[in-house]
Amino acid sequence: MIVSRQLRKKNIIEYLLYMWQVEDLLRGAQLDADALATKVLAGAALPQSTVTAWREWYSGLADMMRLEGVTETGHLGINNSILQEITELHKRLLELEAMEQYKEKYYKALPFIVEFRGKSGKKDCSEIESGLDFLYEIWLLKLQKRKISDQTQKVIDAIGGMLSMLAGYFVQYESGELDFDELE
Repeated sequence: MIVSRQLRKKNIIEYLLYMWQVEDLLRGAQLDADALATKVLAGAALPQSTVTAWREWYSGLADMMRLEGVTETGHLGINNSILQEITELHKRLLELEAMEQYKEKYYKALPFIVEFRGKSGKKDCSEIESGLDFLYEIWLLKLQKRKISDQTQKVIDAIGGMLSMLAGYFVQYESGELDFDELE
């Protein structure tokens, strides 16, 4: 909850990956918000009001997951809306001549994204969603303490570099600092 608010303002890519993690954690707890809060907050010396706020946040997300039919797979509509907004910004940046550095990172990451999308079987999702899916899968491997090869690290760097730059532009876009008219 607190983490999500901070990430939402600072790095939209990390925010989405975090929210996908929370969705999976809730699924792992069979959408039992109390059980998840107990497990996640175990050992933390937090005021009761903070614990209550976390439980309510998890409960609200679990209710939304049930309502939206994403209890087994998929993502909440709020997360999909943000993903769509990021994807639209990405497309807009690619249209601008002044975005050469972003385009360079994009074209470096694109072959890896296309390859991953082909292997994942999610051929209809956007390049941005495929990149996020890839980073999420890597995060899961790291949680399992699996070794990441040098080649995979190069892919992480390429996709992560592009998405990191996109996240920076998103902050500028939301704050009104990114003036498309000026960049055309």
